[in-house]
Parts: sequence; structure tokens; C-alpha cells
Amino acid sequence: MTDTLAIVTGGSDGIGAELLQRLAAHQPVLNISRRKHRVEDVRLTHPLYQLNVDLEDPEAALKILDNWLSDRPQLKASKFFSCAAQLAINQLNKVSAEEFSKLMVLNSWSPLAITEMLISRGHLATSNSRFVFVTSSLARAGDELSFARLGLYSASKAALGRLVEVQRREMSLGAQQISSTLVHPGIVATAMQDELRNDLYSDPAFREKTSKLPAFREGDWDERRPSMPELSFGDRVVFGMAGAYASSMGSGFSGVARPAEYLLRNGSIEAL
Repeated sequence: MTDTLAIVTGGSDGIGAELLQRLAAHQPVLNISRRKHRVEDVRLTHPLYQLNVDLEDPEAALKILDNWLSDRPQLKASKFFSCAAQLAINQLNKVSAEEFSKLMVLNSWSPLAITEMLISRGHLATSNSRFVFVTSSLARAGDELSFARLGLYSASKAALGRLVEVQRREMSLGAQQISSTLVHPGIVATAMQDELRNDLYSDPAFREKTSKLPAFREGDWDERRPSMPELSFGDRVVFGMAGAYASSMGSGFSGVARPAEYLLRNGSIEAL
């Protein structure tokens, strides 16, 4: 009997750690990270597997992951969440070629390499598989988001975005029914966010911009999270009112292609 598996990179802390616990309430989960996720005080409904590898060496990591999945043919991946990332804070004139290469491999190439291996080696569930890549607002182009000392990290996340877009196109040409999404997490209380805000030599423009952001408080959105069933490929989602976050802002805000949008008015449906 085949069981579906969710795979999360960087699940030892931050966003990845939170995802692991929520996903394990619904299905088995595999954490891929340098360190194990601490589960001593957490009661999980489904198994949590741990695979400790270094994604700075994707060839070795892919071989270990491939062997792990091959030894468990009853598990097929239905979801992949890319959360592993490393922050780099430095002036561009102080970044070495080795540092550039390591960060690009970890933040940009390794997530794509994992998903391509899952496809080519037959480790994905037969349908409705989903890839989710956590990116950053710093990946977007524009003077207002170009900050000193954050060039390398910004470039690595921008590269991830372009690779995901090209991969999405290649999968569509191959008639592969795999959903692929880039996600901007927004304001989240993580060690990386603390490091960014506490950089003593940060760009004055970055300090000014972040000083206007509200502090994240645990539980702020717990009562506002919509309740809805699990979505499948091809499902249609209807919003009573989308406000500003509709098709007019979809491409620039979320970084993904805009879907077809329709308006229900006076009993008739109009294409916008």
C-alpha cells in the first residue's frame, strides 16, 4: 500500500519547523536538514523521518535522498517545501567567488535539483503533487528593495524565482500535473529575521523600511486563518471579495503568473 509523503528542507527551525508539525497532523513527513527537528515535546499524528544532509553538496544529498526513498517504495512524495536557506550579509566587494558559489547552490540550485530528482526517479505521487518554494521580497527587482550588504542573498533568491518559473514551463510542456508555487512569507519571527534587523552596519534605507513594519506576535493570525478543505489540481477557488489583491496586482505582488479571473454580477459571469 502506498502512502503519500511531505518533504521539507530546513525543518530544524523557523518556518520549516512549524510546517513539519502542521504537516505531520495529516501525513508522514521527511525533514531534510543539517540538524534534527526537536520533537521531544510534540505529539505527532504521523511519522516524522529525519535525513541529516548538507544541501551545500547537492550531489551527495541527492544520492542519499534517492537511496532513502528507493528503500521505502511504499512512500511517494506528494508535497515538497523548500525552506532551507542561508543568509549572507556583506558588502559585494568583500564576497569571494567561493561564498557566492556556496550560497547560490544552497539557496537556488539545491531546491530545484531535489524536485528534478523526485520527478526523474519516480518518487512522486502519481497525481496532484505540489512544490512550494519559500522566497523573499528581497528577490524582487527595484531600487526600493536593493539594499547594501544584502546583494548576495537577494541575488540567490531572485535566481531561485527564475529557476522555478522556467521549471514550471518545462513541466507544462511535459504535461506533468505538478503545482509549483513561490511563497513570500512576509513578517515572520525567525532567527534570520532577527539577524537582518540587528545588523549594526545595515543599509540606512533597510533600517528605515523595517522600522515601519509591525512586530510579529505569536498567534496574531490564528483567528483569521480561513478554514477550507485540501485543494487538488484543477480545483476552482471563489472569493467573495478579493479587494486590491486580485488580478490587477497578482503578478507584481506574488511573483507568479496570474490566473484567469471572472466576475459574478447580476446572475451572469463576466471574464475580466
